Amino acid sequence: MLRAQAPKSSTSKKRAVSLLELPEDDPRILATLLYIIHNRFGNVFDKVTRNDMFRITILTKKYAMTEVLRPWVRQWTKLLTPAFRPLGEQGEDEALLWISWELGHIELFEQALGHLQETCKIDGQGKLVDGYGVCVEDSDHIKALNIIDGLAARRIERIDALMLCMPKKVESLAATEQSSSARPHAKGPPEALAATSQKMTECSVDGLFGEWRHSESCRTWYLGSVIRSLARAGYYPMPPDVMKSSVQEVRTRLGSVCRGIQLDGRYLFCSPVFELRSSLDKVDTNISLTDAQRRHLQQQAVKNGLPP
Repeated sequence: MLRAQAPKSSTSKKRAVSLLELPEDDPRILATLLYIIHNRFGNVFDKVTRNDMFRITILTKKYAMTEVLRPWVRQWTKLLTPAFRPLGEQGEDEALLWISWELGHIELFEQALGHLQETCKIDGQGKLVDGYGVCVEDSDHIKALNIIDGLAARRIERIDALMLCMPKKVESLAATEQSSSARPHAKGPPEALAATSQKMTECSVDGLFGEWRHSESCRTWYLGSVIRSLARAGYYPMPPDVMKSSVQEVRTRLGSVCRGIQLDGRYLFCSPVFELRSSLDKVDTNISLTDAQRRHLQQQAVKNGLPP
């Protein structure tokens, strides 16, 4: 069953004694697999830690015996999902990605990959690192999943999409509008004019109820407020190293920009905050697996009794 390659035995000239060097596997984890093989199920863990599960799946991959875990897979992996414990501990991305990849746990794989996607960044040497500064390319287990190029590309795409939200709004607020002389003046009975005047002071998106001077005051106020909030967050002018940040860091800082935009009591209904937040929320957080990745996970899931 355990078919890892071992060095050939050496024979002494004086006496033929076979010496077999066993692989340097974790004795406790290897013992667990041997208990399973030899039907000593009473000695098998009821629960396992993330690190134990990581080591177990490394060995089952090494000896091509992942299927022997089938009776325990659902029970063991249940406690590893974000429903039971938050993601974010050091070393967790590597461990959970490998575990879910070997067992075919598609949901856990997508969650772990999504977390790494949001938190990975570029270090001073230009290398892609996780949230703790560990180079992902230094992990043989992550490299084996063939996900690094996709992580790097999506990180740039998402940061570009997030950062584009602010210049678009600044350009919109700075755009010139039709002058007041070209706009029709309000006419009608005093009651109607009074109601119109009240709506003008409330303003609205695109000056729907207002005349030019109200719309201009509104746009000028919020243009200045947006730029000042960007400057306080360190995003005006745009820093050259922003593309080295993680997607999560950019989301957080732009969220603080939205919170920093001051509201004018006269123009509450046309604040750009709501539109900006909506634009930021639309930037994708989902993970799209490749066909090859999904096929592998489905095949492993069938072996281990998990939903494909």
